[in-house]
This record gives sequence, C-alpha cells and structure tokens, in this order.
Amino acid sequence: MRDPDAIHPELARLGAAAALFVVVMIPLQAAVFILSPPPNTVEGFFTLFQENPLLGLLSLDLLLTLDYLVMIPFYLALYVVVRQEAPA
Repeated sequence: MRDPDAIHPELARLGAAAALFVVVMIPLQAAVFILSPPPNTVEGFFTLFQENPLLGLLSLDLLLTLDYLVMIPFYLALYVVVRQEAPA
C-alpha cells in the first residue's frame, strides 16, 4: 500500500515547472508594460484593441492571468510537501 503522505514525483516536477514558468513570465510581463505602457483612458483601450488586439490583451494582464492559472499546480505541490513536515 502506498503512503498517502508521500509526494508524487510527477506532482513535484509539475510544481517546479510551474514555478520556473512564472519566474520567466513575470519579467516578460514587466517588459511588455515598459515597452508599451497601457492607455490611461477607456477610449485609449478601445483604440489599442482595434489597432492590436494581442497588445490590448497583454495590457489587460493576460500574462498575469496565465501566471495565476499556472500557479495552481505549484501551490498544490507546495501543499503536499509542507503537509509532510507540518500537517497543522
């Protein structure tokens, strides 16, 4: 019978990959905001979306949203590891 508290190596690898992905994406998101700051007005966002829809989505934190989704397996793996050492 398998120990229920043993961490699954696949989950650990997935969590590590997720953490690495986020470490790469955060500077990329910062670079997007530095190179193309988001508009200050609603009309500016409409114009940006008409001219470049992808840049419009990036200005509305598309990469940050992807980061949050990728953090789900990271936090799951972190929970499993911490649960072994401190179950409380």
